[in-house]
Amino acid sequence: MGITLTNLFANWPSENIAVFSNGIDYETIKKIRPCDVCIGTPRKTYPIRNNESFKSKIRNYIRNIYVRLGINELKYKPSFLEEDLQQVRAFNPEIIFTALGSIESMERTKLLMSKFPESNLVIYIVDDWVNTRCKEKYFSAYWTQRFDKSFRDLLQLSSGNLSICSSMSESYLKQYGKYFVPFHNPVDIDYWNSLDTVSKYSNDIKSILYLGKINKDTKPCILDLAQVVDELNKEGYNYVFDVYSPDSRANVNLLSQYDGCNLEDAISHEFVPSLMKGYNSLFLPLGFSDESRRYVRLSMPTKLSEYLASGKPTILYCPEEIALAKYVISKQCAIVCTENNREKLKEAVVSLTDQKYYDQQVQIALSVAKEHDFTIVRERFKKTLLSFVK
Repeated sequence: MGITLTNLFANWPSENIAVFSNGIDYETIKKIRPCDVCIGTPRKTYPIRNNESFKSKIRNYIRNIYVRLGINELKYKPSFLEEDLQQVRAFNPEIIFTALGSIESMERTKLLMSKFPESNLVIYIVDDWVNTRCKEKYFSAYWTQRFDKSFRDLLQLSSGNLSICSSMSESYLKQYGKYFVPFHNPVDIDYWNSLDTVSKYSNDIKSILYLGKINKDTKPCILDLAQVVDELNKEGYNYVFDVYSPDSRANVNLLSQYDGCNLEDAISHEFVPSLMKGYNSLFLPLGFSDESRRYVRLSMPTKLSEYLASGKPTILYCPEEIALAKYVISKQCAIVCTENNREKLKEAVVSLTDQKYYDQQVQIALSVAKEHDFTIVRERFKKTLLSFVK
């Protein structure tokens, strides 16, 4: 979400934006938000602990129970420091923009709106947390009702609502009777087109890149592709599958048994475009478990627009009922495997050895990427926000 908001607000005058947050990190805010005013208590830092120790495992186990019981939410009483409220008054916002994400953030936003009723509340939802996080807790029926009521209360206060994609807008219109204008992460097409393509490997190697987290949702998919690549290499093909992830150190041996598969540390986002252009194709997986399906059902990955703009075909591996699959299938802008089946995934990978089909996929993706261009999306975003101001 951070990159999406940075891109959407990038051409706004910095003096027109203030960030108000609990546990605010001033240095990070200055880097990713074009704002002159930061309001809130600075974030506390804690020493990094060894999560592999017995004590840490016990601590994490207890913390998980604590979280699933919702103790923090039950104890939470929203409040603001008077000095922070004075800064908000001095800034005098026309719009209070929030992405919410929890019971605490909803209660905090309600209190803030009671202090500044003349401001226009705009809600931006980037994933279906309001209907999924409650399912992760004990006594989920209670938490489902609690999340739903808090969210509906806020919708009564909002002047306008935004979503991450059209599928979410359609679903929320049915569920809440409110229209959410869809906005996905925009991309600078001119910048991507200006980059030179420097191949990571020689021309006889078919290279596939995955950039992102390795977690319970993505790990099975990554291993499926690793096995596919291993099998293809044993059959005489010459494939490489590289994974760049912030979770590489915790999964150091994940790909060691698969021929042609490599695991690397994550790189800074500024170097991502050049890296992506150096590969033959890109891998975009979302999990097939019931929990994953629920959580990503209405989500749209930030990286999709960048994948489309890269000039490289995307291999999408995910359930067919989720918003991402529906969008990509409707646009025909990626090679899609919607079955949790390695043989089907293998067919998708091998299909790109047909150069005519490969080139066709590149052209379609680049055409669709133009719909997410900075210039178009930012102007529409600005006009939409201004339309919410009473």
